[in-house]
Amino acid sequence: MKVLKMVLLIFALFGEFALAAPYEVDPNQSIFAIVTHKAGFAAQFAHNHMVFAERYNISIDADEKHLDEARFEFEAPVSDLINDLDPVSQKWFDRFKDVGIISEPFVVVSESDRSSIRQSMLGETQLDLTHYPLIKGSISSISREVTVVGNSTFTHKVKVKLNIHGHEVERWIPAIINFGDGGLQVEATTKLRFTDFDIKPFSAFFGAFRNQDEFDLYANFRAKVSAT
Repeated sequence: MKVLKMVLLIFALFGEFALAAPYEVDPNQSIFAIVTHKAGFAAQFAHNHMVFAERYNISIDADEKHLDEARFEFEAPVSDLINDLDPVSQKWFDRFKDVGIISEPFVVVSESDRSSIRQSMLGETQLDLTHYPLIKGSISSISREVTVVGNSTFTHKVKVKLNIHGHEVERWIPAIINFGDGGLQVEATTKLRFTDFDIKPFSAFFGAFRNQDEFDLYANFRAKVSAT
């Protein structure tokens, strides 16, 4: 009986630490994307581009009271990356502008140009789909630290590991983490460089049309507590 009382006392005192809940992401309200920026002496004739993951696997276990124990893991097939899809680009433009990613609307890209851009993007000199089929990410630590990003206030910083093209980058980046009504929103953004991942930025016509080395990473996941 004494042992049973002790077990119950332990659960009463420490049981709340095991309350991290699994969440299910709403893909219609979520996005994992990068925005590239035009450069070169003919940049006025070039375009900025948005690339996003059409399909991905994400695992979120989190409890608002114990964020230090939260777990976020992400994986997306490179083959499922979509570029310059106008309805999606327009849907997220206002938020991108608000957090300082981009200031001018995305240009509508023809289907033939989209196809050419995709072929180049997945090719050996860029993401190299054949040898590096997955993008992986995780959050290993969370701190409460306010950062102003563009016109928005981000409430936290998260320690992110991101693996692209077989190269892993780890850094603290601004994030917004909101709990409420059985739901969770995790939003984060940062600037990275293609060369951080041993990727040479796209360039054509002797550099007349090219991408800047720096690009913006943006993730916004909205989720509800999983029913399972």
